Amino acid sequence: MRVPSIKVLVVCFYYLFRGDSSGTDPFIPVFNFDDGRAFEPDFVLFLIKENESPALHYQVFIEPKGQQLLKADEWKHNFLMQLKTKHKIEQLWKDREYIVWGMPFYNETETKPEFESEFNSFM
Repeated sequence: MRVPSIKVLVVCFYYLFRGDSSGTDPFIPVFNFDDGRAFEPDFVLFLIKENESPALHYQVFIEPKGQQLLKADEWKHNFLMQLKTKHKIEQLWKDREYIVWGMPFYNETETKPEFESEFNSFM
């Protein structure tokens, strides 16, 4: 997966974690709002924009998906798209804000433009 071109901005910290696809080490499970089904996204991006006021802390779930799994895992895509509007976070600090974001599936031939557009919207 190639990272789309990124706008120029000041980001103080970012961390990209890759889940263990073998299943031997549990990663970060997320649970579907509709039926509670769990899955572990392949990547989680932690992004901190300290040049904003308050500082923005993003937790972004990223799931590349092969062509053969796009339809079967559609419930995961739908859940990821609901995260921005349905998640609830109790903000404990006045000088920072936490945002949970789900990216559309990344697939080079089917969903790349949608993924890039969404990625650029928070960058």
